[in-house]
Amino acid sequence: MRKRWTLEEVSILKENYGKLSYKDISKLIPNRAIGQIRDKSVYDGLTNGNPYKMMSLARKKYSVDLNYFLVPNLENSYWAGFIAADGCILSKGNYITIQIQESDRNHLEKFAKCISYDGIITKSIRERNDKMYEYCAISINSDQSTISDLENNFNITQRKTYTLKPPSDLDESCRLSYIMGYIDGDGWVKKRVHSGSNRNDILCEVGACGTKDVLKYIKQHFDQLASSTQKKYAKVCSVKNNKSYRYSIGSNRAKKIIDIFTKLDVPYLKRKWDK
Repeated sequence: MRKRWTLEEVSILKENYGKLSYKDISKLIPNRAIGQIRDKSVYDGLTNGNPYKMMSLARKKYSVDLNYFLVPNLENSYWAGFIAADGCILSKGNYITIQIQESDRNHLEKFAKCISYDGIITKSIRERNDKMYEYCAISINSDQSTISDLENNFNITQRKTYTLKPPSDLDESCRLSYIMGYIDGDGWVKKRVHSGSNRNDILCEVGACGTKDVLKYIKQHFDQLASSTQKKYAKVCSVKNNKSYRYSIGSNRAKKIIDIFTKLDVPYLKRKWDK
């Protein structure tokens, strides 16, 4: 019996049709053969009845600054950190993809403006833990030089989830910008009023998840910027039953980091830092 297509599978197909080949889309939908994906594309009217129209759609032109990451600066270092945390690099086809929750669409619009991208921002619905969530995404078909710039300047490569290394040759302001972008992609900033206290007593926490190397890089900068009044410093810890790591600081150290980072002139995620 042929299995019905799920909403998530259809969403992935529509999101990537015309951007990736049938073969690459099949990697995102592992339970579907290439033939099934092609047939579904025809059935849903993506090809206007011609399954080979994929080629012409894939070559659709849009503007984008291919030299955006050529020379590190405050702005592109922020976005490099965000891509390092929450982006995807496909060297085959030279694709750079960022997918985030739909409620943060304006953040992708900021990225599009910075990189002079006038293509579409797609929307999709995916199921997670029996709930449906809306996402938006940008998928840019760049060229090899852009992929190389991300690797040479920021150590961002494909299949980076468990192998990501921090950048090595950035100046101090760009390093902080990169870290802020990384936290916006795969970290957290928490603020809450201490129970039973006045409104001025705010408890803060700043942290991130990722590879051990990247989190040690973040820890090094946090320790320099906001030294601890205690003898012991927070450590990078492994996540149980996972290959990733986590690191966070709290109290006055976190307050100082928030104060320093929010003074950076970068398009940071305001709902995370300014709440």
